[in-house]
Amino acid sequence: MKRLTDAIREYLPEYLPDNWDGNIFCVGTNAALTYGTNAMTGLLAIYSFTLVRQGWLKILYNNEQLLLSKDDLYFYNSGFTVRVIDASPDYQGYCIMADADYVLTASTVHKTMETVYFPIVELRQPRMTLTVVEADHLCQFMAQMAQYQRSGHHYMNESTSLLFGLFLLDLSAMQEVAIKSNRHPKRYMDLYKQFVQLLPLHYIEHHDVGFYAGELNITTTYLSRIIRQMTGRTVIDHIERMLLIEAMWLLNSTTLSIAQIAERLHFAESTTFSRFFRRLKGITPNNYRNRPQEAVT
Repeated sequence: MKRLTDAIREYLPEYLPDNWDGNIFCVGTNAALTYGTNAMTGLLAIYSFTLVRQGWLKILYNNEQLLLSKDDLYFYNSGFTVRVIDASPDYQGYCIMADADYVLTASTVHKTMETVYFPIVELRQPRMTLTVVEADHLCQFMAQMAQYQRSGHHYMNESTSLLFGLFLLDLSAMQEVAIKSNRHPKRYMDLYKQFVQLLPLHYIEHHDVGFYAGELNITTTYLSRIIRQMTGRTVIDHIERMLLIEAMWLLNSTTLSIAQIAERLHFAESTTFSRFFRRLKGITPNNYRNRPQEAVT
C-alpha cells in the first residue's frame, strides 16, 4: 500500500514542507484539489480526517455514496477506497492525513483508532455531523497544523504532532456525546480495531478467517459474529474487497501476467483467481485489463 510520503509526492508535491518527517500532513482543500485525488491509484496506508467548512462534497466510499455538507467530518481509514463523485464550486475544507505506520506506533494510536472507527461502527457511516461550535473548534487545530507546515517552523513536526494529539482528544470527547446511546461492548470494539489493524498487513498472504481468529486468540465463529454485528459485512467480505482492489491496481498499473498476479496474491491457481475476480467484478481479469483504464474504486 502507498505510504503518506508517496501519496503527497504524487498528489501535492508543491505542498511538501522542508524537513517534513512524513508522519502528519494537513492542508486546506477546495473542489479542484479534491477532484485531483481521483488520479491517485492503489490502496493508501493512511488515516485521514476531512472537515467540510463550506459547500458540499459527494464521494463513493467503498462503493457507497456519501454526501458531506458543511460541518460534516469525514473519516478515512487505511486500506479502504474512496472516489470523489462531485463537489460544489464553493467547496472548502481542511484535511489531516496521518501515515498508518506512525498511527500504529505513536502514543496517539489508541485515540486515532477510536476516532476513526467509532463513527463507522456506532453511526454506521464514516462521518460525523458536528455542531457549529465543535466544527469551529476543530478547524482551529487544523488551520494551525497547516500553518506550521507552510511556515517551515524549526519545530514544525513536533508542533504538528502535539496539535494532532489535541485534535484527537477533543474529537473523542465530542464522539462520546454523539454515540453514548448506541454503544457496543468495549470488548467488541477492541477486537474490531485489532482485526482492521491486522487486515492490511496480511490480506495478501491469508485469505481465511481462521488466520485472523488465531491471531486474536478467538474462534472463527466469534470473530465472524463480531465483524458482522459491527459492520454488517462478513470477514470474508473484508478480505475479498481488499484483494479485489489490489488485483485491479495490478491489472491497471503493471504488465504482470494473470498467472503472476494470481501468484502474488497467493491464489493456488490462475483459474481460481480468475473465477474470484469475475465473481466480484463481473468480468474476467483479461477483459478488465483490455478495457479503457479506470480509476481503482
